Amino acid sequence: MTWESPISTGDVPPPRSGHSLTVVRNGVAYMFGGTTKGAKGPVNDMYKLDTRDKGVGRWTKIATGKTAPAARWHHSATFDGRDTIVVFGGYTSDFRCGALLL
Repeated sequence: MTWESPISTGDVPPPRSGHSLTVVRNGVAYMFGGTTKGAKGPVNDMYKLDTRDKGVGRWTKIATGKTAPAARWHHSATFDGRDTIVVFGGYTSDFRCGALLL
């Protein structure tokens, strides 16, 4: 499980499943949550992926709002067109569902 194309640079996240990837503008997306190999449940990290430099994906790990949301996987996410990503549902480590704003 490695990135081959585009070439990835920066804070490249570990391979994961059950995450969301939300496009906020042409060439820029945010990945949230999921679970990684060796994790004992879901994670609540967020990464920005910038692919505007053709052939290169630049990853940046970022903070998630004022209060970090609960770690979750198998959720959905959408961009409101202004400045907010809405995450809905999914499962936390105790299998509760919920919605949050990032």
